[in-house]
Amino acid sequence: MNMILILLSLIPYAMADIVMEDHSPPGNFTLGENIIMSSLWAMGLCTCIGKVCEYKKKIPVLVNPEDGKYYDGGHKTYLSVIPKDKEAFEKFKKDINEVKRVITYLEKQEEYEKENEIFKEGVTEEVKYKFGTGEIRSKVDGKYYHGKRNDDKGITESRLYTFKERIDKTQVKMNKLITKDHNDYCCNCSLDIENSKRRRVYDIYKCNGHTL
Repeated sequence: MNMILILLSLIPYAMADIVMEDHSPPGNFTLGENIIMSSLWAMGLCTCIGKVCEYKKKIPVLVNPEDGKYYDGGHKTYLSVIPKDKEAFEKFKKDINEVKRVITYLEKQEEYEKENEIFKEGVTEEVKYKFGTGEIRSKVDGKYYHGKRNDDKGITESRLYTFKERIDKTQVKMNKLITKDHNDYCCNCSLDIENSKRRRVYDIYKCNGHTL
């Protein structure tokens, strides 16, 4: 009996020594479907002719396919990215930052086009904040709605006209779809119980619509 008690008392110490094996890929691996890296890899395989040859020589990194069977259950393919040298690495960072700048610009353009579409629907500046501190983003069948639009990315029918209320004490940056007080944000909303399940920091609310 004493021997069993001794063995049981050692279990916490034994568990503390167990190190979980990391099966994630190295930091310089990207997923095989990464369009930028897969394009660079494909260009590296191209026959050196004319302009292709010119740009092939300028590729600042070596991109190679890697066996993914050792990572994440072996269900994904990967590409390794290795700079050719220090100068090439600096060029690579500069080029990536330029791509980021272009992406930021395109996102702003996309947002501008969406704002223009919202205005065309009839959501004027006079109406935009008439029903709370939240921004009215849709007008459908004569009703005005806060929350997600039908042309937002990844939208599903159940999440249409919904927004988030932050319920923990963490200070976060609010945006068009996040608030600290749902009643302040929208004067006619209800808790979306189904979409709020198992959420720790957010509750999901649905705008029920507003009329003038």
